[in-house]
Amino acid sequence: MKSKLSKLIMLLMMTMISGLVFANGNKEASTTTQPEKKKKREISAMLMQSRNFTGLQEMIAKLEAEENIVIDMQVIPDDQYLNLLKIKVNSGVAPDLMDYNVPHIYGVLDPAKYFEDLSDQPWVKRLVNPSISEYNGKTYSYTFLSTSGFQAMIYNKDVFKKFGLEVPKTVAEFEKVCETLKNGGITPILLASDIWVPQIWMTAGYSRALGSAEAAKDFADKILTNKAKFTDYPQVVAAVDEYLSLFEKGWINKDFVTLNIDGVYEALGTGKGAMFFGSTGLANSVEQAFPNGNFGMFNVPTSYDSKDIISGTVFSTGFVVNKASKDKELVKEVLEIFSRPEYAKLYFNDRPGFPALNDVDGGKLKDYAQNVYNDYVLKGKMVNEMNLFLNPLSSLNGSTLWVYYQEAPVTGEMNGYQLLERFQKDVDKFMKEQKAPGWDK
Repeated sequence: MKSKLSKLIMLLMMTMISGLVFANGNKEASTTTQPEKKKKREISAMLMQSRNFTGLQEMIAKLEAEENIVIDMQVIPDDQYLNLLKIKVNSGVAPDLMDYNVPHIYGVLDPAKYFEDLSDQPWVKRLVNPSISEYNGKTYSYTFLSTSGFQAMIYNKDVFKKFGLEVPKTVAEFEKVCETLKNGGITPILLASDIWVPQIWMTAGYSRALGSAEAAKDFADKILTNKAKFTDYPQVVAAVDEYLSLFEKGWINKDFVTLNIDGVYEALGTGKGAMFFGSTGLANSVEQAFPNGNFGMFNVPTSYDSKDIISGTVFSTGFVVNKASKDKELVKEVLEIFSRPEYAKLYFNDRPGFPALNDVDGGKLKDYAQNVYNDYVLKGKMVNEMNLFLNPLSSLNGSTLWVYYQEAPVTGEMNGYQLLERFQKDVDKFMKEQKAPGWDK
């Protein structure tokens, strides 16, 4: 009996040892088949609130899941962003990556002084429109788009249908649309308080009023060399006056000094307002906020554009790299990863557009955007927005010109001529300080 008990104990012990070895073997096998988790690394970034797109969030999440690289993203309200960006850069506390429109940011901050030169990065060779990212022949930014498309009126088709309205082709028809909507208790045209929104009317309007790329460039060259003043061009003055007339006629929402861009999307999507002058990118934002909405786009008829041309937006959302960053190599690695097609295409999942890289799928444009593109861009009826031509003055916009665009309809104390005359004084002072050609005597 004792012998049988001893044999049983021995058998149980052997079984337990065997089980431990087997379990350990499985553990070893599991370890060898699973890749070792990469060390966590982190960079910082700064982003405008209106550009915290779902696609970008997906790119960032994929980066963390696959590479264990975390982006500490500071999302800043649009109306605070530009001033805060300049303060952080000038005080030496800027994050590793900084978001802004490219190439507009080159007119706000000196790229050679503050931004890392990315010209040697492998993805640069795949850029569809490298000139957007370049400054003095060097690439200082990672861009998502080859172009933002064009600027036009975004409208709620259901509101138009309710009032029996058609897309206006003439100034008289546009006025009739606005009056019908106003009398029906609907805000005809929505405007946001975010400082970059009202200026869309003028950056598109100036170029459209001048009538061609050649005329727009000539205008800008003369303004930037002190050979002409803004007020020397009555058609440019007319673009401001027509914008101001929208307020006088009661076609703009009364809360335009407090309603932010998200509020505009809400009002347009719910039909409280009928139209919003923006871009193809902003149309995507409206669609994203109201995926079941029924929207369209059309070129706004104006008295100062007899040719019926559209304003193109040759800029891109993008990131610049802080030249003072202690993690520049890691930041460059992140941008290289973002440039890979499987990452870059995520940006366009719910925002179809024009990719910066030639091997990235930008998705299918909405039919209404494609129709405008076919009718204007493909037929050569487009001129680039004025911000592109006047980029050296970009650092003035947020503190002077764009503020005047908001101030004038509130106070009623400036017409188009007076507004541009006031801005010209800012330009003169700024250019003298820069000792720019034409002001250096």
